[in-house]
Amino acid sequence: MSHISNFALHIPAPIGVAFAGLLLYGMIYVVAPVEIIDGISIEAMTFIIMSYGMFIVGCLLGEVGGAPVKRRTTNAPVYSILIALIATTMLGVTLRIVDHYVVRGMSLTSNLFENRMALEATSPGWTAVFGAALSSLAIVLPFCYMSLRRHERSVPLLCVVVILFVFPSVDSLIVGSRSVLVTNISLLLLYGFCFGLIRPNLKGVSVVVSLAVLLVTFGAKMFLNRLALMGMDVAMTIHYSSYALTVQPVPWIEDVLTNDYLGGAAFAWLHVSQYFIHGLFEFGYLYDNFVGAHTLGAMTFHPIYRLLALVLGLPTYDEFVLPELPRYGAYSTFFGPIYFDFGWFWGALVMGMFGFCAQRLWKAAVGSFQMFTPLYLYVAIIIFFAPVDNLIADGQGLFALCATFVYALYVGFASAKMATGDAPAGNIAVREVGNIHSRNMSFEK
Repeated sequence: MSHISNFALHIPAPIGVAFAGLLLYGMIYVVAPVEIIDGISIEAMTFIIMSYGMFIVGCLLGEVGGAPVKRRTTNAPVYSILIALIATTMLGVTLRIVDHYVVRGMSLTSNLFENRMALEATSPGWTAVFGAALSSLAIVLPFCYMSLRRHERSVPLLCVVVILFVFPSVDSLIVGSRSVLVTNISLLLLYGFCFGLIRPNLKGVSVVVSLAVLLVTFGAKMFLNRLALMGMDVAMTIHYSSYALTVQPVPWIEDVLTNDYLGGAAFAWLHVSQYFIHGLFEFGYLYDNFVGAHTLGAMTFHPIYRLLALVLGLPTYDEFVLPELPRYGAYSTFFGPIYFDFGWFWGALVMGMFGFCAQRLWKAAVGSFQMFTPLYLYVAIIIFFAPVDNLIADGQGLFALCATFVYALYVGFASAKMATGDAPAGNIAVREVGNIHSRNMSFEK
């Protein structure tokens, strides 16, 4: 089995992840070249504070009665699991391609704006549902591959894993969405830390910073391409795009944008800053202008609602949810969809349940690295980016959560079969690595 790093033995706990996300948001807010046009009301800010408070309460309740966890790697046939996951993911990718390019009219010769319009013009059917669900299993393939013994790895197998893992990001980029790319790269980095491929030293930090710069640059260039296709210029989008309505550029950055040498870097900085921090103030706008009925999860868990609407003949998502939105097309932090769906009372309960489940899941990942780590790491990404966006509702997040949950069930089932002697010997030996006592407030636990 691959080397498990100290990071894997001290996986960050949910409360620590939440504070780290707030810290990054605060740092970017301080250096962002923007000014707030539409601030956030005390009532809206109180809802966010309450939500974080209930999340922490849930985490603390998740610790109640928690005994010291004996840390073990799971005795599971990882190679067999990986092959099965590859086959399932390939089926999902095939269905995804059929849905996009046969059923719904996308084309490789069309630009991203035309492809996006093709998808929005048709409602997703069964092919789309199963394609999205099965292809989402791609996010656990690198974790499985890293778990293999050295003699079980091969270049062809690695190539297959890489191609399938990259597919969801490319599939989203074709229609101009970058959130899947960001979450998948974040997950891949965390996998690298878990297996010691990336270490928390100068070299490791350099890798992370370099990837962040590349992502920012690529995202800005992609956005400029989208603007060109829509016939818009930079001056227009930094003032009138949905993400810019609450956070406008400061005057001096607009002067830098016209500089031949610094203009590109200035736009990337401004663009990422507006994207990253506008959600808080967009939530304030949503909170102050929302007058409709709460939709009880249809926005946060919209893939489930879309499926129910397809099966039961309910109003479509566009008919049920979008008319109630005060403004469409911008992030509203993690808490926008929560408030939109559940309001104050049920929203508080949902946040408490989320904290409780996240804490329990963290303890499960500490106790069973192979089984629960991918699921917890994705939940950690959701928690970390909570000040920016709701990555359950966006970025195919619900599909990713379901995929990592199915993977955990698969590993548990395979391990149980091995324990009863009904499966071939696994390639991961049970290895006790100590008792870990959970202390909730620490970031590295």
